[in-house]
Amino acid sequence: MGYVKPTLEALKERAISELNSAIDGADAHLRRRVLNVIATICAGIGDEILRRAEYIIKQIYPQEADTPYLLKHGQKHKFPIKLPTKATGFISMTGTAGSVIISGTQIKRVDGWTYTTTEEAAIKSNGTCSVRVESMDFGADGNTSGGTLVALLSPIAGVNTQGYVDTDGITGGTDVEDIESYRGRLMEHLQSPPMGGSDEDYEIWAKEVAGVTRAWCASSEAGAGTVTIRFMMDNTYEDGIPKDADIIRVREYIDTKRPATAKIIVSAPIPDPVDIVFGDLAPDNTSMRETITQRLKQVFKAQTLKPGGTLYLSQINKVINNIAGYEDHKLISPVADVKAQNGHIPVLGTITYPETA
Repeated sequence: MGYVKPTLEALKERAISELNSAIDGADAHLRRRVLNVIATICAGIGDEILRRAEYIIKQIYPQEADTPYLLKHGQKHKFPIKLPTKATGFISMTGTAGSVIISGTQIKRVDGWTYTTTEEAAIKSNGTCSVRVESMDFGADGNTSGGTLVALLSPIAGVNTQGYVDTDGITGGTDVEDIESYRGRLMEHLQSPPMGGSDEDYEIWAKEVAGVTRAWCASSEAGAGTVTIRFMMDNTYEDGIPKDADIIRVREYIDTKRPATAKIIVSAPIPDPVDIVFGDLAPDNTSMRETITQRLKQVFKAQTLKPGGTLYLSQINKVINNIAGYEDHKLISPVADVKAQNGHIPVLGTITYPETA
């Protein structure tokens, strides 16, 4: 049996016993006597020392360590947490041919998020130009879909104030890695140390790139000597599907790690939206609906859900059944397990709740 830390009361009783044994005729049990006070103080100090020792022992193991010590474990193994990154992309502007947009020009979204041009660009003869921008701040909030309206922060002669984000969008912005996600990656790294190009190596390398939350490797899928890597960015995009720029970033990073002879293919899984339709729900209120929505998002972000895998109907029902205050529900869709084709992955589609009377 392992060591069990004595309670504060047990420590006090031990101190009383020691005092009574050491001093003839003493009775440290008597309240409001000096010896009883000394026993109480000794027990308190001993309890603090034992609790501190218990805390320190916990920090030895990365699966239990608190954040500061977990980061030290990562430093020891040269495995850092993923820091936040800035979103980058292109914005289309219009105006008079020859007008120049200098590097450092600030452009903002309607919500005030600001981007800075990273290079000089001139309006072409057709009255348009595409200028590269970078988010001024770090984080996933800087990611913007293609076609989003933006505007110059300060007017430029010959350049129209409004512009639009290019088709590919502004991408690559990520938040600092969630500490539990980092813990999971570190444990995976420690339990599956680099083996010179195993499937696990490629998955670990992919997840070292900022924003990547899940990754899968399929050796020889595209022929002998090939390695196919697919990945998701669940905390960056609503459906988790990476953009072209993200695929390029992951490929370039893996190129710095892979064996020289490996032929790698990096791609995004093809999304298969799964609509959730409720026939009945009890109780049916705003709180229950919000909780169900969050739980369903977690189901579709699970590490066990992978390309070509199966989304089990029982998983959906289970997370709903376990909600506090839940009474009953009936699903109209799906009515069976959802099996994805190779290279495809189920993603959360539209959630439709019962119509209110």
